[in-house]
Amino acid sequence: MIRRSLRLDAIYAWVDGNVVADIGCDHGYIPLWCVQDKGIKAYACDVASKPLERARALFKQEEADIPCLLMDGIEGLPGDVDQIVIAGMGGQLIEHILERSKARAMRLDSMILSPHKDVHLLRSYLRKAGWRIEKERFVQEGNHFYPILYVRKGNEPGDEASDYYGYHVVEDATYGAYLVAEQKKWRMLEQRVPADAFEEGRKRLVALEKRMKPRNR
Repeated sequence: MIRRSLRLDAIYAWVDGNVVADIGCDHGYIPLWCVQDKGIKAYACDVASKPLERARALFKQEEADIPCLLMDGIEGLPGDVDQIVIAGMGGQLIEHILERSKARAMRLDSMILSPHKDVHLLRSYLRKAGWRIEKERFVQEGNHFYPILYVRKGNEPGDEASDYYGYHVVEDATYGAYLVAEQKKWRMLEQRVPADAFEEGRKRLVALEKRMKPRNR
């Protein structure tokens, strides 16, 4: 039996494309659920052969006909793919994948992105590259908070505070806990880092204060 995680479930809940490609598919769970539960055509894609071997074994076990593509990034995606999922990578690596294949990315209808770090850099890149983050949510597993971004082509006015802490975020209890954890982290760093090396930290704390005020009324 497949053990479904909160993070993968949350990512999968937002899948709504006609043909989906999971970039960096790991075990292949999301493509499998797309086919089995939603009847959506899906591809499992990875730059390494071992994850694809795991995915193929899973698909065979489940008697699911899902193509497994050994490929680097998104340039070689089949033409029918209109939505991609990229999860479990750093924000800068996701940016690199999209930037080096901008033309192919712009032929997508939407993207679901879940970086495990540097999400602020990814948000900044997306809005400057012609993408709009339509909604976000956070999922907590253990001590780590995972952002999930649903992205379409469009204009996002944007600002540094929102690059740090999100656009159109589902403001639930998990997001509140994330903001509290961030504030605690940056306040602790403020005590340890020389003042002249804490410029980003000061910006973060100001952004957090603004974001948390409406929650504290």
